[in-house]
Amino acid sequence: MKKVVLGNGEKYAFDNVYRGRPTGDEPRPYPYSVSSRRVSKKVSDTLKVAEKLPKDATPDDEIVTAVTLHPSFLAKSYYPTSLLKDYSLKSLGSKEVFVKPEAAVNKEQQQRPVSTSVYYLAGKKTSFERLLSDIEKNTISEQSSIDLGKIEDLTLFSSEQKIKKHTESGIHTYEVVLHLKNSDTKKINDFINYISNLNGTISKDKIRYVGDLAFCFVKIDDQQILDLASFSFVRVVRIAPKINLFNSSFQDGDISSSSHINLKDQITYKNSDLKDLGDANVAVFDGGLFYNKLTSPSLRYFDLTGSSDNDSEIFTHGELVTSAIMYGTIDELSSDNHEIINVDHYKVYCEEDEDDIGLVDVLDRICSVLENKNYKIANISLGPEVPAPDDEPNLWTSTLDKIAGDGSILLVIAAGNTGGILKNSPQDYDLARIQPPADMLNGLSIGAANSNADIWERANYSSVGPGRRPGYVKPDALFFGGDDEPTGDKLRLLGLYDFEEKLKFGTSYAAPLVTRLAARLDNMTLGKMNVATLRALLIHSTESTSDKKGCGWGRITDNIENYIFCDDNTVTVIYQGTLTKSSGVRAAIPCPESLKISKTKIDLAATLCFYTEVDHKHPVSYSRAGIEVTFRPHSEKFKINKETGKMALEANTRTLFNKENILGNEQNLRKDAHKWETCYKVDDVFQASTINDPALDIKYLTRDEGHALTSKEMASLPILNYSLVITLRTRKNTNLYDEILNEYDLLQPISINITPDVTV
Repeated sequence: MKKVVLGNGEKYAFDNVYRGRPTGDEPRPYPYSVSSRRVSKKVSDTLKVAEKLPKDATPDDEIVTAVTLHPSFLAKSYYPTSLLKDYSLKSLGSKEVFVKPEAAVNKEQQQRPVSTSVYYLAGKKTSFERLLSDIEKNTISEQSSIDLGKIEDLTLFSSEQKIKKHTESGIHTYEVVLHLKNSDTKKINDFINYISNLNGTISKDKIRYVGDLAFCFVKIDDQQILDLASFSFVRVVRIAPKINLFNSSFQDGDISSSSHINLKDQITYKNSDLKDLGDANVAVFDGGLFYNKLTSPSLRYFDLTGSSDNDSEIFTHGELVTSAIMYGTIDELSSDNHEIINVDHYKVYCEEDEDDIGLVDVLDRICSVLENKNYKIANISLGPEVPAPDDEPNLWTSTLDKIAGDGSILLVIAAGNTGGILKNSPQDYDLARIQPPADMLNGLSIGAANSNADIWERANYSSVGPGRRPGYVKPDALFFGGDDEPTGDKLRLLGLYDFEEKLKFGTSYAAPLVTRLAARLDNMTLGKMNVATLRALLIHSTESTSDKKGCGWGRITDNIENYIFCDDNTVTVIYQGTLTKSSGVRAAIPCPESLKISKTKIDLAATLCFYTEVDHKHPVSYSRAGIEVTFRPHSEKFKINKETGKMALEANTRTLFNKENILGNEQNLRKDAHKWETCYKVDDVFQASTINDPALDIKYLTRDEGHALTSKEMASLPILNYSLVITLRTRKNTNLYDEILNEYDLLQPISINITPDVTV
């Protein structure tokens, strides 16, 4: 008999008291006698360079400096607050850099460049002149003098640092990101006039704001790019992206419609049997459909482009993406439990958009729907054709991450089809990386596996990671998307109009098949699973692989029963909890008395997912919230301090939710990088005799612009919803499921559409 996954795990999560760790001495790589000389010279040199800038490049006489902190000062408490306050400097943003400091305080810093942050600090020239004067006269405040010792480097934020190189010369359209918000009208106009003086043109109607960033599109000769970038508030200059839907198609012309006439009969019968459908829970954003050819009551069509396109690949792409969600593959149609998913299809891309600067209109159309919060799940199988940047904001990613940050919608996004570059040009790895917005922190990016069989690997064409930091493990997972090799298996999809078989491959189709799976899972659980839980369950199901850069957490299983059913020796528990205090909660892992004395090994798998607001200006601190998880397997085992003889206040921990298990052995990642990831999976194996009332301490982490919150802000933290999925499996027969259900009476099988052979 099938046994249903258990819910209500959060009822065994109780407020925790976090005792913290003793604070160590603050590092002092540069004492004031040294830092005053170092910083004084750097400020002086910066002012000399700034004097050479054109006056109209420094509106209101403001300049922007790049201030790099010593790697020892990554902790939020080391943010140079006093220096900024005393000299009226404003932090515009930051990014991660790797430096080998002049004064190393440990072996790692001596041996190689290590991670730190560069902050972009804006201020009037007179503010920096006053700082220089105070240093030279030794009238700087004590706290600001301490902040000077945290500075590794200070320079003008130069044009060369802002430009992303490209090889073509001539006039091009560039995407320019400014550290300006919607209310900075004067400075925006100053920039427009500045571009005009350089004989460039700016598309005023295409300027978009995300938080404190403005995304602009400038047409200008590449010979003027250095001058363009010298405008103080420019963050980055890069070539404007285009869109590409069509590098993912394969059609076998030998397949005739007559050989699949029975498919039309099957679909017609299924459609006639549909009852009241209600509103669709799934939105698709793609190319168009031929509305007059649509026959299914499960599909509604909305054209947001107002265009009159001719028959083109735009329609084929949109047709098959939506078909994949509604019907799945042709192999699924014969299944007894085949389900047709209700879909609202939005045409957001048309032929005219091939000339859409920065694809702004396409993004606007998507946002106009998503901002109404009418859908729980949405699929995006298009986007800018450009590798996802590590260190700079992207318009598509920033905009969609902001919308999805409240955890109200599961955005499933195709990772891209540029992975084939690696086959012939492995040195061009960056060009093969995932395409925005697949690098979203608050989205589920899907690459393609080359097979549905037991033996599989990443499809050659599927774009690879890593993603952002945080958001490092991208794509999140793979799903069978067809093989591009001539003899490889292709996806067998169903045409919406002719009901013929279409053979295809591409992440554009792998993603909607995962969207379909999420919608089926949502339907089967009566809509009671929140978005974070749906995402966690999908990742929890993955068949793991060591290739996280290519495959993410692995290949998602297409067997929906694996998500919601257990056997006698396996139990899966879902926790849909909330965190309101930084100390977080202690969540019990169910462990019946009989298990503690059994002689068996236990396999544990745990997947955590949450959604967070993002900080677009600070890619290195992109997620505003994080979670630190500590595994305590035995409640009665404590360490004894050898020097004092005192027993530790908390039970022993076991390494599980650490950086290496979550992100792998990547040296370039910060030590706490894993704590800011929003979705990850870990697993472990141990003897049953080593556990007793095991628990997870789940601590709430926060940051603002990369630095710590004030005590007042900490006292009124926004609620952070998290979803945790834990599976325990014993390698011997133990009747684990029933034992847990008997001893933990608050745990209950989740509500599902019940079939006769299911135990609840």
